[in-house]
Amino acid sequence: MKNNSIRLLDAPESFEVLSSVNGFGELSLLGELCASPEDDGRAFSSECLLVKIINEADGSLILPMIPISVRDDSFSVRIEKIPVGGPYTVDFVFLDREGCKEYSLYGDKVYHLFVG
Repeated sequence: MKNNSIRLLDAPESFEVLSSVNGFGELSLLGELCASPEDDGRAFSSECLLVKIINEADGSLILPMIPISVRDDSFSVRIEKIPVGGPYTVDFVFLDREGCKEYSLYGDKVYHLFVG
């Protein structure tokens, strides 16, 4: 795998429909960071790993980006209050150490996720 890549070990499948309660769904993700963020020379910190859920229709964020805690290159995160709708993409990014610049990651993503 390339530098700064994510491997999902437990996540919804693409095209999956999450159950909704009161108009919102939730999901849990378990994964690992497959390369140290310092490996490619940019000023990253594993404390700056974030997950975001993107509306595929217009590219907007449907929730604020959620920080992920990384321990020994592993992470888990629970995302709540995902509004009914979709399709959504679950994606991962790093922020630089100053928190100013966002960098995409290689690896696994969840595409075409729905809540209904």
